Amino acid sequence: MRYFPVFIDAEHIDALVVGAGEVASRKCELLMKTAANVSVVAPDICSTVQSYADANHITVAKRKFCNGDLVGKNMVFVATDDPKVNQHVHDLAVASNIFVNVVDNTPLCKFITPSIVDRDPIVIAMSSGGVAPV
Repeated sequence: MRYFPVFIDAEHIDALVVGAGEVASRKCELLMKTAANVSVVAPDICSTVQSYADANHITVAKRKFCNGDLVGKNMVFVATDDPKVNQHVHDLAVASNIFVNVVDNTPLCKFITPSIVDRDPIVIAMSSGGVAPV
């Protein structure tokens, strides 16, 4: 088993999402179901992510990623369409011992998110090791 299955107390998650397109919005939506503190940084913000910010569910910085954006974070999702940015954020996160997930790029993931069946209070998480089960 390569990936260790675990549920993390989200009250202690300070998450950063790099990118703000529809893929990033799905990561925000998942994080918003928890008590995690969620920040987003991206030069362009899709309407879904903007609506989350407008409702004060997340904070958004409308600009390019800066190395200092990782300060104080313990989890980061990278969801940009720029491989250089994805690699750069990954490398910085790994060097800082921050859990990092580069969406749709399993080799650059230090954690993966499972498929989830949410029937609160029952949550079932299933993993195919980062390979889409479809």
